[in-house]
Amino acid sequence: MSSESNGKWVTSAAGTHEGHQPVEFRYPWRLTGKELLLEMEDEKGTPAIYALEPFASNPKPQLLIRGGRRPVWNHRRTLFAYFRGKWRVWIARRDGYTFDLQWPMTIPDMPRADDPPVYWTYAGNFYCVGNNSRFGTYAESDFCNEPLPDNVDWRKWRSKYAGAGLGPWLRLDQPVDPITLKAFPWRMVSVVRSKSFSPDDQYVAVELSPASPMDLLWAQSKIYIYRNPTKVPLLPPEEEERLARQTRHLGGPRVEPERRLTTSGDGVAELNPLWSPDGCWIAFTVVHPKAGYMAAAVARPNGTGYTELLLSVPEPKSLPKTWQPVRPLLSHREGMLEYSGGPIPRWGSPCDSPVGWTDDGRYLIIRGAAATWKIAKYEHGGWWLRAQSPPFGLLMHSPEDGWAAIGPKGEGGYPVCFASSSLGIIPFYRISDADCKLTEWWVPEGLTLTWADW
Repeated sequence: MSSESNGKWVTSAAGTHEGHQPVEFRYPWRLTGKELLLEMEDEKGTPAIYALEPFASNPKPQLLIRGGRRPVWNHRRTLFAYFRGKWRVWIARRDGYTFDLQWPMTIPDMPRADDPPVYWTYAGNFYCVGNNSRFGTYAESDFCNEPLPDNVDWRKWRSKYAGAGLGPWLRLDQPVDPITLKAFPWRMVSVVRSKSFSPDDQYVAVELSPASPMDLLWAQSKIYIYRNPTKVPLLPPEEEERLARQTRHLGGPRVEPERRLTTSGDGVAELNPLWSPDGCWIAFTVVHPKAGYMAAAVARPNGTGYTELLLSVPEPKSLPKTWQPVRPLLSHREGMLEYSGGPIPRWGSPCDSPVGWTDDGRYLIIRGAAATWKIAKYEHGGWWLRAQSPPFGLLMHSPEDGWAAIGPKGEGGYPVCFASSSLGIIPFYRISDADCKLTEWWVPEGLTLTWADW
C-alpha cells in the first residue's frame, strides 16, 4: 500500500494558489486503466480512494489517495476526477500526478453528496450537477475549452483548457427580451437537469424540467436534442444581438432551437438520458405515474425506435435468467400495464432505470427493484433482456451513480460490479451472450465500501 507520505507536493511558485497552498501532488503509484476505483471508509469514517484489479490471482486493494472521495474515470480511463477535502475537485493521471482544478471551477450552490465530482463526456470534456435553492437540480455548462488530453497538468489546464463555466441552462416557454424582462414566474422557466453528449460531441441530449425549489416539478421532465452549443458557429455581432433580444434561454450557452426526442404526453416523465458509445441509441428512464410504473426506455437519436425495456413477468423471483424478447406494450391503464402476454395488476412495478452502457454500446445495464438487475441488447432488429438476481441482497437506496460500475471488455466478457452489497461483498459479473459468470470479492475487515467506478 502507498500513502501521501510516500509522495510529494509540487511546490513551485507557479503551482500554488492564494494562501500559498500547493495545488499539485505526485504519488508513487501507477495505474493501467483496468483498475476498479473504490471509495472505502475506515472504522473512524475517514474516506480514501483505492484501486482494485478484481480478476487478479489474489486481488488486494491499493491505497491511492487518503481523504479522497467519489473517484470517476474518464471514458478512456486515462484520467479520473475526485473530491479532496470538502468539495474541492482534483484531477489525477495514471502516472500518479494530481492537481486541483481551482478557478474557474465553481461548485454548484448546494452540491449533492451522492453525485460524482464531474460527469465526463465521451470526448473528454466534463461538467458537474448541483442544486440551487431557486430552481432545483441543474447541470452546469462544460468547464473545458477543449477536451482534456491524457498528459494534462495544472499549467496546461490554467493556460489552455479551463473554461469559464456559463452556469445552468434556463429556458423560457416563450421568446423574451432579457434586457426589458424584470421578473418571471417559475412556470415560465425550465432548467436542464441532466445531459449526455453524442460520441462525436456534435449533439447533446438534455432533460428539461420546469424550474422549482426542491425539484417539485421534476415529474414534468422531457428529453430534447440540441446541437452542442460549443459547435454552434458564431454569427455577426448584429445578428447575435438580435437573437439575444428574442431568446428563450437565460444563462448558460447560446443554443439553437431544440427538438423533442419522443412524442410522449404531459403525463409521462423522461429522465437522465444516456447516449450509447456507438451513437445509435439514447437510453433514459420513463415514468408513468398514473399507470404506476417506471421503466428503462431507448430511442434512436432521431426519435424512432422508441421501446420500453419490459418483461411481462409479475414478480422479481420469476424473472428468467435467459435472453427474452422485449414484449410490445399495448396500452396503459390505471395501476395496470397491458402487454401482449397479459396484464400485470401490480402498482409500482416494474421500477427500472438504465445506469450505463458497456464501452462499445453492446449492452445496457438496468437497475431493477427488489435487488434485481437486467442486461439489454439490440439484436436481429429487436431488443432482448436478461434478468439477474445476486445470491445476496443489493442495497437499492445507494446512489445511482455509484451503484454499478462497468469495466473495459476483457477475457470472458464485459465486467460489471455492484457497490451495494448488504454483506460486505462486491459481486463481479462477466457478461457475454452465452453466460453471466459471478465472482465475489470480500471487502477487507474494518473498511466499508461507499462508491465504485470503472
